[in-house]
Amino acid sequence: MPLSLAEHPLLSALATTEVPALERWLDIVEAGAGSEILRQGEPGREMFFILAGRVKVYRGGVAVDELGPGDHFGEIALLGKRTRSASVVALEPVQLARLTSEAWARMTAESPVVALALLRRVVDRLGHQLVSMTENVGVLLRGRTLPRRTTLDVQVGGARRQVPMGTSVSAVLPADQDGALVTAALVDRKPMALDTPLVADAVVEPLSTRTWEGREVVRRSAGLLLLEAAGRVAPGVPLRLGPSLSSAQVV
Repeated sequence: MPLSLAEHPLLSALATTEVPALERWLDIVEAGAGSEILRQGEPGREMFFILAGRVKVYRGGVAVDELGPGDHFGEIALLGKRTRSASVVALEPVQLARLTSEAWARMTAESPVVALALLRRVVDRLGHQLVSMTENVGVLLRGRTLPRRTTLDVQVGGARRQVPMGTSVSAVLPADQDGALVTAALVDRKPMALDTPLVADAVVEPLSTRTWEGREVVRRSAGLLLLEAAGRVAPGVPLRLGPSLSSAQVV
């Protein structure tokens, strides 16, 4: 079920009268799996709010992030009139709320209160991201100037423990949570595979099949196994993964 604009984290703090006023400036668009929504280096004219589906962010051809419902992208190019700093590709069918540069210009002229409220939310989120980036750079610099650490402080479920540098995520998590299989993890709130090595102090949380993210890992993994098996048994049969539907994976 797609998020509503009122449920989107960037917009949820707006006044109850501001969200409906903002809706008139947005249009809903959809993109299929594999679609390139933004291309790095091109002029930026739109900002997007993700309501459903997931996308991958690439910079210089390298995957740098994955975004899903409740995230947004394109705000720097829209507000600063800069070229796109990254490419964004849909991993699955996505639904987006789009704010174009033309709509933004009209909004600032005709609904300045709404435009200011949105701008404050965007600037606040960018500020948090800048602080996080600065802290990460500080960690890297300290790692280069101080003696190399051999252990890390990891927090799991409120309990702290020390583990060797490079310990896999799976080694610090239980195999199941309340009877549900643990299929992936959140490392400092970012989704990671269970075989990811830990290289810095972190808070690690399990993602089990009780969550849609955990179920998505199972669906995708089963789909990939099926493609591998089909390729060996019937190499001439064309197969590909389709979208996820509820508890099923279309192949």
